[in-house]
Amino acid sequence: MMKRIFIIIMLLVLAMPAFLYAACGGPSPNLVAASHSYSDVNDCVVASTYDDTITVPAGDGSETWASTLVISKGVRLKGPGSGSLTIYTNASLGISLTPDATSVTNGHVFEIDGFTFDGGSSDDVAIQLGSAGQTGYPVVNFHDNIIQNYASASGYGSFRYNGPWKGVVYNNTWTGNAKHCFRHLGDQAAQWNWADFYTYATSDVLFFEDNTFNASFTVSSGGWSSRAVIRFNQYNISTNLYPLVDEHGNQPSGVCAMMGYEFYKNTINASGGYTARIAMRGGRVMQWGNELTNGTYEPLVWNDDCEDEPGTCARDGDTQTFFIQDSYHFRNLDDGTLRATTEGFTGGSYCDSEITENAQWWNENATFTPGTDTTLATGIGIGTAAQMAIVDTCTEGVGFWVTDESEWNSNQAGNDGRLYRCNASNTFVLYYTPAAYPHTLQTGDI
Repeated sequence: MMKRIFIIIMLLVLAMPAFLYAACGGPSPNLVAASHSYSDVNDCVVASTYDDTITVPAGDGSETWASTLVISKGVRLKGPGSGSLTIYTNASLGISLTPDATSVTNGHVFEIDGFTFDGGSSDDVAIQLGSAGQTGYPVVNFHDNIIQNYASASGYGSFRYNGPWKGVVYNNTWTGNAKHCFRHLGDQAAQWNWADFYTYATSDVLFFEDNTFNASFTVSSGGWSSRAVIRFNQYNISTNLYPLVDEHGNQPSGVCAMMGYEFYKNTINASGGYTARIAMRGGRVMQWGNELTNGTYEPLVWNDDCEDEPGTCARDGDTQTFFIQDSYHFRNLDDGTLRATTEGFTGGSYCDSEITENAQWWNENATFTPGTDTTLATGIGIGTAAQMAIVDTCTEGVGFWVTDESEWNSNQAGNDGRLYRCNASNTFVLYYTPAAYPHTLQTGDI
């Protein structure tokens, strides 16, 4: 009798996982939610292990989630396609990625694709990456989604991240959002702190590429020691945007600075004659190769505050890492005409005593003649390696974009260019080669 009872108990124990996660079908690594409901999808999240794929069916094409879906293990949440399923987020937050230690240590990727997220014109957030106090570099791959109708009146943005993340956000469309499409904050983490300079072309950063932003308000905003690479995106603006991109400097109010970012090869359609301001207010900035049509491109640099330690933004007053520095601006076109970056803006308050053109930041030198001029005293020259070679006198800090070296863009044949910088010995040395494009998580070459 006791033996029979023991066998029954063991059978119940073995059957328990299937009972608990009955709404989740299929063995690991391919799980299938019974429906697109929050409850059924969450059952699969709970049942999953690292690197699993959770497939969410289209069902009737729409569903409201009244609770936040929390994902702590690196898994793929795969929708049926953004045109086949709309998730209405009826909470302050739709999906929260809160990486556990194993995901961070072993690089398990958090992947989300194939959904439309709709905020219903409310002040919700579709996706949040991380939280205060996060360590390490968790990896995200967010692609082929639509994010629409998020009011974000509080300024948080429909997609936001706190602390260090790396990976890529690509092939998504933002539309009908009343404020920030995405916001990035660094949280002064150990990896992204306020005493370290940003390293150009690093892989330890989140890339935003090949997205479409249909914008009537500021698309992106960053601060609190964060970093970002924003490249090869399409912006369609329907009003004047002051700014389109807003990267914070150090402010007495306690809104603390970006440490650096790269903004390049983006296209902006300002149909209607609108103005798109690119506000670069802190850290290292590489802004190049952007093109606006049917309006005005307005790239600006400035420091928000002259003090070393304003407000609550603790930092090393000797390194001055918050201030604009080592920043290069070139090949930015306004309806086909070269558009130079300027310092400050009319009608605003800012600090102009800590930064100087050709000392902390450089524009393209429009009067430099490649192949003829042998001196480059200011700005950035553009030309071939042979044309750079004949420059025998250069001022420390000036740059030279060599057009016939380095193939980092695999979407086009031939060399794509890289930047050299003049050192104290009157010699150009390699300074910046953009990271491989498309991102390796797009190509699968990881």
